[in-house]
Amino acid sequence: MFKYFFYSKENIPLNVGFQMYDKSHIIWLCLITCFIVIISNRYKNLTEEKREHFKKIYGIIVLMTEIIYQTIHIVTHQFTIDYLPLHLCGLAIYICLYDVFFSSDLMKEFFYCLCMPGALMALLFPNWTCLPILNFACIDSFIVHAMLVAYPIMLIRSGEFSPDFRRLPKCNLILFAVAIPIYGFNKIFNTNFLFINFPSEGSPLVLLEKWLGNPGYIIGVYFLILICWFMLYLPFVIKNIYIERCKVKNICT
Repeated sequence: MFKYFFYSKENIPLNVGFQMYDKSHIIWLCLITCFIVIISNRYKNLTEEKREHFKKIYGIIVLMTEIIYQTIHIVTHQFTIDYLPLHLCGLAIYICLYDVFFSSDLMKEFFYCLCMPGALMALLFPNWTCLPILNFACIDSFIVHAMLVAYPIMLIRSGEFSPDFRRLPKCNLILFAVAIPIYGFNKIFNTNFLFINFPSEGSPLVLLEKWLGNPGYIIGVYFLILICWFMLYLPFVIKNIYIERCKVKNICT
Protein backbone atom coordinates (compact mmCIF):
# COMPACT_ATOMS: atom_id res chain seq x y z
CA MET A 1 0.00 0.00 0.00
CA PHE A 2 2.84 2.39 0.88
CA LYS A 3 5.33 0.93 -1.59
CA TYR A 4 5.71 4.17 -3.52
CA PHE A 5 5.15 6.57 -0.63
CA PHE A 6 8.54 8.30 -0.90
CA TYR A 7 8.89 8.24 -4.69
CA SER A 8 9.07 11.52 -6.59
CA LYS A 9 7.35 12.17 -9.93
CA GLU A 10 10.59 11.56 -11.79
CA ASN A 11 11.13 8.11 -10.26
CA ILE A 12 7.61 6.77 -9.94
CA PRO A 13 6.74 3.79 -12.21
CA LEU A 14 4.10 4.23 -14.88
CA ASN A 15 0.42 3.46 -14.24
CA VAL A 16 0.48 3.67 -10.44
CA GLY A 17 -1.06 7.13 -10.13
CA PHE A 18 -4.65 8.28 -9.90
CA GLN A 19 -6.89 9.57 -12.67
CA MET A 20 -8.21 13.11 -12.82
CA TYR A 21 -11.74 13.12 -11.40
CA ASP A 22 -11.64 9.49 -10.39
CA LYS A 23 -13.07 8.42 -7.03
CA SER A 24 -10.01 9.40 -5.00
CA HIS A 25 -9.72 12.82 -6.66
CA ILE A 26 -13.40 13.56 -6.06
CA ILE A 27 -13.06 12.52 -2.41
CA TRP A 28 -10.10 14.89 -1.99
CA LEU A 29 -12.09 17.76 -3.54
CA CYS A 30 -15.07 17.06 -1.27
CA LEU A 31 -12.85 16.94 1.83
CA ILE A 32 -11.16 20.19 0.78
CA THR A 33 -14.53 21.89 0.29
CA CYS A 34 -15.61 20.82 3.78
CA PHE A 35 -12.28 22.03 5.19
CA ILE A 36 -12.68 25.47 3.62
CA VAL A 37 -16.26 25.86 4.87
CA ILE A 38 -15.38 24.75 8.41
CA ILE A 39 -12.18 26.77 8.80
CA SER A 40 -13.66 29.97 7.34
CA ASN A 41 -16.66 29.75 9.66
CA ARG A 42 -14.41 28.92 12.59
CA TYR A 43 -12.17 31.88 11.83
CA LYS A 44 -15.15 34.22 11.48
CA ASN A 45 -16.31 33.42 15.01
CA LEU A 46 -12.94 34.10 16.66
CA THR A 47 -12.13 37.31 18.49
CA GLU A 48 -9.69 39.72 16.82
CA GLU A 49 -6.89 38.68 19.17
CA LYS A 50 -7.47 34.97 18.54
CA ARG A 51 -7.62 35.58 14.79
CA GLU A 52 -4.14 37.07 14.83
CA HIS A 53 -2.85 34.07 16.76
CA PHE A 54 -4.69 31.65 14.48
CA LYS A 55 -3.31 33.29 11.32
CA LYS A 56 0.27 33.02 12.53
CA ILE A 57 -0.12 29.34 13.31
CA TYR A 58 -1.81 28.87 9.94
CA GLY A 59 1.04 30.58 8.07
CA ILE A 60 3.65 28.52 9.92
CA ILE A 61 1.80 25.28 9.10
CA VAL A 62 1.69 26.24 5.42
CA LEU A 63 5.45 26.90 5.54
CA MET A 64 6.08 23.59 7.33
CA THR A 65 4.36 21.67 4.56
CA GLU A 66 6.89 23.13 2.13
CA ILE A 67 9.84 22.43 4.44
CA ILE A 68 8.75 18.80 4.89
CA TYR A 69 8.17 18.44 1.14
CA GLN A 70 11.64 19.75 0.28
CA THR A 71 13.36 17.89 3.13
CA ILE A 72 12.01 14.52 2.00
CA HIS A 73 13.18 15.15 -1.55
CA ILE A 74 16.64 16.10 -0.28
CA VAL A 75 16.97 13.21 2.19
CA THR A 76 15.83 10.67 -0.43
CA HIS A 77 18.25 12.17 -2.99
CA GLN A 78 15.42 13.09 -5.35
CA PHE A 79 15.71 16.88 -5.19
CA THR A 80 16.18 18.70 -8.50
CA ILE A 81 16.09 22.35 -9.50
CA ASP A 82 12.46 21.84 -10.59
CA TYR A 83 11.46 21.62 -6.92
CA LEU A 84 12.47 25.19 -6.11
CA PRO A 85 9.40 27.11 -4.82
CA LEU A 86 9.13 29.34 -7.89
CA HIS A 87 5.69 28.31 -9.06
CA LEU A 88 2.88 30.69 -8.14
CA CYS A 89 1.70 28.41 -5.35
CA GLY A 90 5.25 28.06 -4.04
CA LEU A 91 5.57 31.84 -3.92
CA ALA A 92 2.10 32.03 -2.31
CA ILE A 93 3.43 30.15 0.72
CA TYR A 94 5.82 32.99 1.48
CA ILE A 95 3.27 35.67 0.63
CA CYS A 96 0.89 34.04 3.11
CA LEU A 97 3.63 33.90 5.76
CA TYR A 98 4.50 37.56 5.17
CA ASP A 99 0.88 38.67 5.40
CA VAL A 100 0.13 36.86 8.66
CA PHE A 101 3.06 38.60 10.36
CA PHE A 102 3.09 41.93 8.47
CA SER A 103 -0.48 42.50 7.36
CA SER A 104 -0.66 44.03 3.88
CA ASP A 105 -3.80 44.75 1.87
CA LEU A 106 -1.77 44.61 -1.34
CA MET A 107 -0.43 41.14 -0.50
CA LYS A 108 -3.94 40.01 0.40
CA GLU A 109 -5.16 41.37 -2.93
CA PHE A 110 -2.40 39.61 -4.86
CA PHE A 111 -3.21 36.42 -3.00
CA TYR A 112 -6.92 36.72 -3.81
CA CYS A 113 -6.60 37.64 -7.49
CA LEU A 114 -3.72 35.34 -8.47
CA CYS A 115 -2.55 32.89 -5.80
CA MET A 116 -5.99 31.60 -4.85
CA PRO A 117 -7.16 31.00 -8.45
CA GLY A 118 -3.82 29.33 -9.21
CA ALA A 119 -4.16 27.00 -6.23
CA LEU A 120 -7.77 26.23 -7.17
CA MET A 121 -6.77 25.35 -10.74
CA ALA A 122 -4.04 23.10 -9.36
CA LEU A 123 -6.65 21.21 -7.33
CA LEU A 124 -9.07 20.94 -10.25
CA PHE A 125 -6.36 20.01 -12.79
CA PRO A 126 -3.53 18.47 -10.73
CA ASN A 127 -0.24 17.82 -12.50
CA TRP A 128 0.72 15.17 -9.95
CA THR A 129 -1.68 12.47 -11.19
CA CYS A 130 1.31 10.24 -11.95
CA LEU A 131 1.65 9.76 -8.18
CA PRO A 132 -0.48 7.31 -6.19
CA ILE A 133 -2.83 8.77 -3.61
CA LEU A 134 -0.71 7.28 -0.81
CA ASN A 135 2.39 9.25 -1.69
CA PHE A 136 3.92 12.03 0.42
CA ALA A 137 4.13 14.50 -2.49
CA CYS A 138 0.56 13.79 -3.57
CA ILE A 139 -0.82 14.26 -0.06
CA ASP A 140 1.27 17.38 0.49
CA SER A 141 0.12 18.89 -2.82
CA PHE A 142 -3.55 18.48 -1.98
CA ILE A 143 -3.09 19.84 1.56
CA VAL A 144 -0.99 22.89 0.74
CA HIS A 145 -3.17 23.95 -2.22
CA ALA A 146 -6.28 23.53 -0.06
CA MET A 147 -4.77 25.79 2.60
CA LEU A 148 -3.83 28.39 -0.02
CA VAL A 149 -7.39 28.48 -1.36
CA ALA A 150 -8.81 28.69 2.15
CA TYR A 151 -6.63 31.58 3.35
CA PRO A 152 -8.25 34.53 1.48
CA ILE A 153 -11.70 32.97 1.83
CA MET A 154 -11.50 32.95 5.62
CA LEU A 155 -10.28 36.57 5.60
CA ILE A 156 -13.18 37.64 3.38
CA ARG A 157 -15.70 35.55 5.32
CA SER A 158 -14.68 37.28 8.54
CA GLY A 159 -14.90 40.75 7.00
CA GLU A 160 -11.21 41.29 7.68
CA PHE A 161 -10.48 41.79 3.99
CA SER A 162 -12.59 43.04 1.11
CA PRO A 163 -11.24 42.65 -2.44
CA ASP A 164 -10.84 45.95 -4.30
CA PHE A 165 -10.31 45.97 -8.07
CA ARG A 166 -8.50 49.33 -7.75
CA ARG A 167 -5.49 47.41 -6.45
CA LEU A 168 -5.33 45.25 -9.57
CA PRO A 169 -2.87 47.51 -11.46
CA LYS A 170 -0.34 47.09 -8.64
CA CYS A 171 -0.99 43.34 -8.56
CA ASN A 172 -0.44 43.32 -12.32
CA LEU A 173 2.95 45.03 -11.87
CA ILE A 174 3.94 42.47 -9.25
CA LEU A 175 2.93 39.66 -11.60
CA PHE A 176 5.12 41.00 -14.41
CA ALA A 177 7.97 41.76 -12.01
CA VAL A 178 7.93 38.09 -10.95
CA ALA A 179 7.14 36.46 -14.32
CA ILE A 180 9.79 38.18 -16.46
CA PRO A 181 12.87 37.03 -14.48
CA ILE A 182 11.35 33.58 -13.96
CA TYR A 183 10.79 33.27 -17.71
CA GLY A 184 14.49 33.97 -18.19
CA PHE A 185 15.38 31.52 -15.41
CA ASN A 186 13.31 28.87 -17.18
CA LYS A 187 15.16 29.46 -20.43
CA ILE A 188 18.56 29.20 -18.78
CA PHE A 189 17.91 26.15 -16.61
CA ASN A 190 15.28 24.39 -18.76
CA THR A 191 12.61 24.61 -16.06
CA ASN A 192 8.95 25.56 -16.33
CA PHE A 193 8.08 27.64 -13.28
CA LEU A 194 4.75 29.50 -13.49
CA PHE A 195 4.04 27.29 -16.55
CA ILE A 196 5.10 30.17 -18.80
CA ASN A 197 7.43 28.12 -21.00
CA PHE A 198 4.96 25.33 -21.69
CA PRO A 199 1.54 24.49 -20.20
CA SER A 200 0.87 22.13 -17.32
CA GLU A 201 -0.08 18.69 -18.61
CA GLY A 202 -3.81 17.98 -18.37
CA SER A 203 -4.78 21.61 -17.79
CA PRO A 204 -6.86 23.86 -20.10
CA LEU A 205 -3.59 25.60 -20.99
CA VAL A 206 -2.79 22.67 -23.28
CA LEU A 207 -5.70 23.71 -25.52
CA LEU A 208 -4.43 27.29 -25.58
CA GLU A 209 -1.06 26.05 -26.78
CA LYS A 210 -2.73 24.10 -29.58
CA TRP A 211 -4.74 27.14 -30.66
CA LEU A 212 -2.16 29.89 -30.17
CA GLY A 213 1.13 28.04 -30.27
CA ASN A 214 4.08 28.60 -27.97
CA PRO A 215 4.83 31.21 -26.64
CA GLY A 216 1.58 32.60 -28.09
CA TYR A 217 -0.46 30.73 -25.51
CA ILE A 218 0.91 33.06 -22.82
CA ILE A 219 -1.25 35.84 -24.31
CA GLY A 220 -4.23 33.50 -23.97
CA VAL A 221 -3.28 32.84 -20.34
CA TYR A 222 -3.29 36.55 -19.62
CA PHE A 223 -6.77 36.92 -21.15
CA LEU A 224 -7.92 34.03 -18.94
CA ILE A 225 -6.55 35.95 -15.96
CA LEU A 226 -8.58 39.01 -17.00
CA ILE A 227 -11.73 36.89 -17.30
CA CYS A 228 -10.98 35.37 -13.90
CA TRP A 229 -10.60 38.83 -12.39
CA PHE A 230 -13.95 39.88 -13.84
CA MET A 231 -15.62 36.88 -12.17
CA LEU A 232 -13.79 37.38 -8.87
CA TYR A 233 -14.56 41.08 -8.51
CA LEU A 234 -18.02 41.44 -10.04
CA PRO A 235 -19.84 40.20 -6.90
CA PHE A 236 -18.00 42.74 -4.75
CA VAL A 237 -18.69 45.57 -7.20
CA ILE A 238 -22.40 44.68 -7.16
CA LYS A 239 -22.35 44.47 -3.37
CA ASN A 240 -20.73 47.90 -3.04
CA ILE A 241 -23.22 49.47 -5.47
CA TYR A 242 -26.07 47.96 -3.46
CA ILE A 243 -24.64 49.31 -0.18
CA GLU A 244 -24.20 52.78 -1.65
CA ARG A 245 -27.78 52.84 -2.93
CA CYS A 246 -29.05 51.77 0.46
CA LYS A 247 -27.10 54.61 2.07
CA VAL A 248 -28.59 57.10 -0.38
CA LYS A 249 -32.11 55.87 0.32
CA ASN A 250 -31.56 56.17 4.08
CA ILE A 251 -30.27 59.71 3.64
CA CYS A 252 -33.21 60.65 1.44
CA THR A 253 -35.75 59.23 3.86
